[in-house]
Amino acid sequence: MKDSAWRTFKTFLDENGIPYSQHKTDLTLEFYSSRRKTRNVIQFSGLDDPKKIKSFKGCTGEWLEEATDFTEADFIDIDLILREQTGHYHQILMSFNPDEARAPWLKKMFFPSSIPITGPGLIQDSFIHHSTIADNPIQEMREKYYQVLKRIKDPILRQIYIAGRWAAPKGQIFSWDIVPSLPEIGFDQILYGGDFGFSFDPAACVKIHRRSHEYWIELLLYETGLTDPAMAQVLKEDPRFDPEMPSYWDNVEPKAIKTLRDKQINARPCTKTKRVMVQIDQLKEFEIHIVENELSHHLVDEVRRYKLKQLKNGEIARPLQPVDAFDHAISATRYGIFTNFDLYLREAYKKGRAHFAKGREQMKEKEPGRKAAITAAGRLVPLETVGTDEATPEPEKPKKGGYGYGTRKGRISRHR
Repeated sequence: MKDSAWRTFKTFLDENGIPYSQHKTDLTLEFYSSRRKTRNVIQFSGLDDPKKIKSFKGCTGEWLEEATDFTEADFIDIDLILREQTGHYHQILMSFNPDEARAPWLKKMFFPSSIPITGPGLIQDSFIHHSTIADNPIQEMREKYYQVLKRIKDPILRQIYIAGRWAAPKGQIFSWDIVPSLPEIGFDQILYGGDFGFSFDPAACVKIHRRSHEYWIELLLYETGLTDPAMAQVLKEDPRFDPEMPSYWDNVEPKAIKTLRDKQINARPCTKTKRVMVQIDQLKEFEIHIVENELSHHLVDEVRRYKLKQLKNGEIARPLQPVDAFDHAISATRYGIFTNFDLYLREAYKKGRAHFAKGREQMKEKEPGRKAAITAAGRLVPLETVGTDEATPEPEKPKKGGYGYGTRKGRISRHR
């Protein structure tokens, strides 16, 4: 802050011959207006400690630079500061590039359409000013900065930084939003997900709250240098962690999972698929929220960085696969949600087979001479196979050169 906004404001005051006093510890500038001779104070601060902004008194205006770095909860806290009566006009200014992946809440809260235009915002008394480098009144600055922007090759980033339009960078995988706290509702299920780490990779553990197909994620642990026994101790000392509830961990670490179980933690190996994109696509089907706490910024940062691999020319690599880095809290979330969902599907499948088997026995009792049944797909199958895998045989593969033969290696299909 001292090297950016603080210095910029001081330079502006110096260039305009406005005398001021400064307090380097508190990062404040004080000066008097030339006309009314009223006292003005500007205080500069980051949000590394939320308590800082709550101590502001008599505030009449606030400016959030790079507003996409703020969460919705940050904005609410900042907005509350202006509720104090001062007898002056109150205003919040926010400046940012419309990167949808970094701050979906901004678009949802203020913008009436996906194309930002100058005019009234969604919230009462809000106003949107849309401008690009083309609107800069200083020609020299406009021309120099435009030369910098022209080097951007990614068409999505060009849309954000040159055209000033809402877009998510190419390859962005998730766009989970951030909520200030858990909703006051009854959850269908609570479980945990975890990823092991030690030297460079942090160990991560998340608490997952499920209500139907909606999930709320609390990051409980994100730390390097922890042995497995030490991690178990840290988790058990956290009042938010219930060691008796199931937690799903990376299944390639059976020894570490056993260590957790030896420490009376209900740790289980996660379910994985051959391609991680299968799990990612499944998570995209759900609505997922990050619950803000003292560690949530790690998960927020991972979600922003988590992208698909790209070729040197900027195109997405095929087959699709994520960049395997900065994804420890995401992996913990994926292990927990996907494994739990997979177990749910398996259980539903078992119940379905049991239901059909019961129906088969009832058919035998009502119609002793019956030999076959019609499935939901309209197939006629032997009664003895109802409720078994034999009732859903693999489709017959087309013969070489015959009707329905595939198109691989130049072979021609007669399908249209």
